[in-house]
Formats: sequence, C-alpha cells, structure tokens
Amino acid sequence: MNFYLMTSLSAFVITLSLSLFVYLKDKKNPINKYYGLMNFTLAIWTLWDVLSMFIPPADIARGIMVSRICYAFAIFTPVFYVQFVYAISRTNNVPFVLGTGYFASFLLLLAVLFNFQFVKGLEPDMVFGYMRSRMVGGLTFDLFTLLYFSFAFYGLYILFISIRRHTGQVRNQIKYAFLASVVAHSAGPIYFLTMFGVKIPALDTLLVTSNTVIVAYAITKHNMMDISVVISRTMAEVLTILFHGTIYLTLVWLYRVAFSTSIDLPFLIWTILYGILVGQTHQQIRIFLQTTADKLFLRGKYDYYKELSEASSRVGAKLSLPEILRVLYKTFQDVVEITNPRVYLPEFFVKGEETSDRYLLYDKETCLPREEEPALGMDSSMVKELTAARKPVFGGKELEAALLVPCFLEERLIAVFVLGPKLSEEDYTDEDMRLLNVLANQAAMALDHTRTYEKIKADMEAAGRQRIGALERTLEELRVKNQELENAKREAKEKADEKAGELEKGKE
Repeated sequence: MNFYLMTSLSAFVITLSLSLFVYLKDKKNPINKYYGLMNFTLAIWTLWDVLSMFIPPADIARGIMVSRICYAFAIFTPVFYVQFVYAISRTNNVPFVLGTGYFASFLLLLAVLFNFQFVKGLEPDMVFGYMRSRMVGGLTFDLFTLLYFSFAFYGLYILFISIRRHTGQVRNQIKYAFLASVVAHSAGPIYFLTMFGVKIPALDTLLVTSNTVIVAYAITKHNMMDISVVISRTMAEVLTILFHGTIYLTLVWLYRVAFSTSIDLPFLIWTILYGILVGQTHQQIRIFLQTTADKLFLRGKYDYYKELSEASSRVGAKLSLPEILRVLYKTFQDVVEITNPRVYLPEFFVKGEETSDRYLLYDKETCLPREEEPALGMDSSMVKELTAARKPVFGGKELEAALLVPCFLEERLIAVFVLGPKLSEEDYTDEDMRLLNVLANQAAMALDHTRTYEKIKADMEAAGRQRIGALERTLEELRVKNQELENAKREAKEKADEKAGELEKGKE
C-alpha cells in the first residue's frame, strides 16, 4: 500500500471538507472565515503531494504547470493562518504584519504566475518505496519558505501569550488552537527539507491530518466554531453506512458460500427486502449513534434536566445583563446542546426612556446588540404568534430557528429565545418545553430587574458625572477668581511701586 499517497489523499479530503464546512457555516465570523480560507489553501497545497505521485518526472511541462497552480493558493496559507490566530485569540489585527504578509504573498503570486525563479524543475524522488515527482524550487521559493516560518513562529507566539490572557472556554479554545498549530507546523520542517532533497521520512501529510483531528475535537468539545452538529452528524452518518454495508457484505458472503454464486431471483428478493429494511432503520440508527457519541464524548453526563432546572435558579440570582446572557448561552450550548442559540431583547433594552420597535440579537461574547443580524419587529407575524400563544412555538425559518421561546412577564414580552435544532437532532420533548418555559419565566423576571438595575446604575453614573461636572465648573470659577485676585494684587503692587517712586523723586 502506498502510505504516502493514502496520507496525502486523506489530508486533502479531510482538510478541504473541514474548510468548506467551517466557512459556509458562518462566513461572517472571523474565526470561521479565516480558518476556512487557511484550510482551503492548505488543502490545495496538499493536493500537489497527491498529484506528484501520478506525474512522471520526465513530464516536466505538465508537472511544473500543476505545481504552479497548487502553489498559487499555498502562498496565502501563512497570512490566513495569522488572521485566524488574531481571531481565535481575540487579538487586535496588527496592520504592519498583515500588510507585510499580503504584500509578500501577492509578490510571490506574481512569481508563481510568471514562474520567476519559483519552480525550476522536477526530480525523481522515492517516498516509502514509491516514486514521485519532487518539485525543485528557485530563489522565490526560498523566500516563500522564509515567509512560512516567520508567520508560523509569530502565530505560535501570539497564541502562547494569549493563553495567559484568557480564562474559561476561550482559553481552552486557544490551547487547542496552539496544540494544533504546533502539530501542523511540525510538518513544515519535514516538508521543506524533503523539497530541498534531504532524505527523511515524509510524515508531513500525516501531521496535517492530525492537526485537523485536533481542531475537530476542539470544535465538538469546546465550541471553537459552531459546526459541532456537522461533525457529529457526519460521523454518525458514516458509521451507519458502514454498519449497514458490513451487514450486507456479510449476507452476500454467506449466500455465496451456502447457496449460490450467481445473481438469481432469491438473491434479488432478499437484497430488495434488505434495502427496504435499511430505508426504514437508517435514520433511527443514525440518531442513536449520534446521541450515544454525544453522551460519551461531548459530556460526562447527560442529565440536563437537572442542569436546566439549576440554570433557572442561577439566572434568577443575577442582576447584571452580561452575567444573565452568559448563563443563558452556556446553558443552551453546554447543557441542552442546542445549535445556534440566540437571545433577542428590545433594541433599547437598558434605555427605558426610549421606545423600541424591534428585538435585536444580543451577542454571546460582547453582550451587545448586533444590528447587522436579522431583527424581530414588534409588529411582525412571529411576535404576534408568540404573544397569542404565550408558549414555545416551532418554526421561525426567517431566523433559521427550530424553536422560539417567549419570555413573558405579565403581559410584556421581555425577550425571545431563538433556538436551533438539538445537537442530537432529536425532537424537542414535552419535558424540554416545560423546562425551557421555566427558564424563560425566570429569565423574564431577571431581565426586567436588571433593566431597572441598569437604569438606576446609568442614572447614578449620570448624576455622578453631573456632580463631577458641577465640581469642575466650581473649581474653574475659583481658578478664575483666584487669577483675578492675583491680577488685582499685581496691579495694586505696581501702583504702590509707582507712588513710592514718585515720592522718592519728590524728596529729591
């Protein structure tokens, strides 16, 4: 078996798949955006390792053309990596670093397109007993090597210092990003040394695959990116197909051994019957495998009813809006494991003197309204339906939601929970509804209290600012009066000096 071809092909398929899943899930999220772009360029880079096994070294023209196409994408991997590091570590972009990176990348792109000392030729190379075409780089390829390692070490440094700056889930996300980066960049020295003709085991694509596995684990375990449902469902789907396929192949083998080696009428009949059985059981088995995997790997316990009840008590004990939102989002994501949970509040939630005409999404990180996201109008059909029903309502396609949970206090709709499907993709049960209703009622009271609390705090801060302003004005007036007194004293002294001078002259 061609080990290098298998690891290269696996790295290409897995990296490309994850890049598309992540990017298409939330293109507006910088973490998803730059991780997707970085993995896409890395996948095309890895594609050269796959194709190099099929292009003979003698076919120089085709080999150079294919390698240039792959490297036209690969040269952007370092700068996309640094942008991903900035996003995952919550670090402000450094314009000089990014400007230098993009400028160098575009210069290298020109070198690749016009083949200015980037690809000099091809040489035969043995990898794990199989022949491949090794690209021979020129001067600008050496510059690409320098760019890669410079940005790799810089990104690792940013991640390392960011681990100490953050706590909780964000810190865990950065830790896994750092670990994945160390593994991925360990492939760099191996890859570039083999490109320069050094005879060492070419394990670079295996390390690239390991990096992707680490990130996939971080996605599902620590919500690095909101695509855990994609990872979970894909794995369950593959396992279900393997389960049914294994049974079918076993039945075919038994039939050939015990009855007949030809495709006869009995073979067709039981094959059709097995196909019907697969159609009837595939979804149930897939959900069972997905839910079981979630119970084993995503949580140590699955008794979220108790956790959800305790979360209702924690919400009622909070007065600060950010604290309430953090409890709600943590409960939705970590306890019930709902995909894409969102909390909508009135636009001017804290500013009680202003009238809101819509509900806005409040961000789970900043706890601030996000005006760029779809809003819920006070007179929209969804709000009217929630007001009439006064209980959770299924649907909400406009917001890509599976369930809308209203938070009522008397006749006032304080907030709306916009919830996606459960991670397991099981339906919401009556028990789920009851407990979500309890949480919504507690949240409504807590949010109403916090609005009063925030308003009182804002009024006190405004009054404090007014008092400070009045004090500053008083001090300014005193400073002016003091200056006037100083001026008067100086004028009196000058007049006294003049009179004294006149008296002295009179005496003379």
